[in-house]
Amino acid sequence: MIIMITVDLTEKDIMRLKVMMMDHDVDDAFAFVRDRLMPEIQEHERKSMRNHLDGGKGSMF
Repeated sequence: MIIMITVDLTEKDIMRLKVMMMDHDVDDAFAFVRDRLMPEIQEHERKSMRNHLDGGKGSMF
């Protein structure tokens, strides 16, 4: 299964990504995923897992 979500990156996010790539900064890359991307993914999951009684799509099955 492929799930696609959109994450809007700020100029600060883009600059941080570029610096991580240049410096090969694994620790900051992990922190970026944990602090910036995971909350977006969790919010998407929270919205998509609403109960069908609440007007959501219900179960994946």
